[in-house]
Amino acid sequence: MVLIMVPGLGFLYSGLARRKSALSMIWACMASSSVITFQWYLWGYSLAFSDYATNGFIGDLRKFGLMNTLAAPSAGSPLVPDLLYAFYQVSSSSSSSLPNSRV
Repeated sequence: MVLIMVPGLGFLYSGLARRKSALSMIWACMASSSVITFQWYLWGYSLAFSDYATNGFIGDLRKFGLMNTLAAPSAGSPLVPDLLYAFYQVSSSSSSSLPNSRV
């Protein structure tokens, strides 16, 4: 459901822009979603949900690139695998960080 929001927000922002820049707004939303997804899988998940953090705010990079997260229990629930939890969290982060523009 959340992954459908990314193109939907692209069409929303293209409707708010001028007619000649509608396609570029859709591509901007898709590009920002792909950049956010790439960053989340490489270092974002490790910094947000690391089990080895020394403080309560930011983790370390021991899970860089989702290393050793295949079947480990997640931070949300011990019944959900860590990799599935990472997929769920990236869908929320990619749709909430799309560009706002005033064209």
